[in-house]
Amino acid sequence: MKKGFTLVELLGVIILLGVIMLIAFPIIDKTIDDSKKEAYDMQIKMILEAAHNWAIDNAGQLPNDDSEFKLTITELIEKGYIKDVENGTIQNPLDKTQPMNGCVVIKYSNEYNQYIYNYNEKC
Repeated sequence: MKKGFTLVELLGVIILLGVIMLIAFPIIDKTIDDSKKEAYDMQIKMILEAAHNWAIDNAGQLPNDDSEFKLTITELIEKGYIKDVENGTIQNPLDKTQPMNGCVVIKYSNEYNQYIYNYNEKC
């Protein structure tokens, strides 16, 4: 008597593996997307902290009225407020092929009596 699997048993295993993949793939894909979004949010937080540190050191350059001051990521890197970058750019975690080329918009808020920092993808 030969030992082995029948065609029906092999097909059953293949179908079972297919069902497991159909269940697991969306979960894995969502986990990867969530981690990319989290990494992007952390990058934005780091950029905003660097802009805040720049503003502390360069308070005289900031406007005291309702006008906006735009501080680019390139300026933050060149002045040493953001370090450990590759080729002078910060990679976008959502799309590794593109660097982050946005800027921080700094505006004085009379309501809060302080500067407000917002990251803008397109400057």
